[in-house]
Amino acid sequence: MGFGALFAVLLLFAAYFYLFSSGIELQGGVTSYTGGKASVQVTVQNNGLHELRDLTIGEKKGLAYKQLAVIGTLKPKEKRLLSIELESEGKSEAVLSVRGAFQDEVTATVPLLKQALPLSITLSGPNTVFVNSKFKMELELCNPTGLEVGNAKVSAVPKDASVAAALNAEQETAIPKNSCSKTVFEFSALSAGKTAIIFNINALNDTKTAQKEITVTK
Repeated sequence: MGFGALFAVLLLFAAYFYLFSSGIELQGGVTSYTGGKASVQVTVQNNGLHELRDLTIGEKKGLAYKQLAVIGTLKPKEKRLLSIELESEGKSEAVLSVRGAFQDEVTATVPLLKQALPLSITLSGPNTVFVNSKFKMELELCNPTGLEVGNAKVSAVPKDASVAAALNAEQETAIPKNSCSKTVFEFSALSAGKTAIIFNINALNDTKTAQKEITVTK
């Protein structure tokens, strides 16, 4: 093979790599279980330099491919969050696959067994408040994993009637991978005494609680 032919082959290979290598990042995790099915939250991101088209996501079993959802087009650096449902009965994991026109297939293995999410929880707010005053508590959740948490449910429940929660006592928050998110709750102090506020966090089918003790004075 002459130098010119070799150069042409290398040029074609470089063009293929630039145009058709997907650069897709695929991640997923179980958010809930219902009967023999698992709801899975999937993040698909285009880390490549060109637009990807006709993308679909499905479950791969050997050579078989079962389409579960249509992604469509992803521009460079664009990210899409999807919710899909998988049969989980008798299965410890599932292999998800993203395919597209003229694109390399990308797969990711998603565990289907229940797992605890290692969130770190930090509570900030006053230790002492006055009767008939309003005050705020901040809940910070840090996600050390590489999985996007898009629908964590958080709630704040006063331990007794000496404190009342405001309208935002139940909220949903997204916790990006390897990052933190903050949620603020408002309360009203009604009567004097020692009490506490209990925070409930439900993320990816894992439930955690945290408690902040406060004193209400006259």
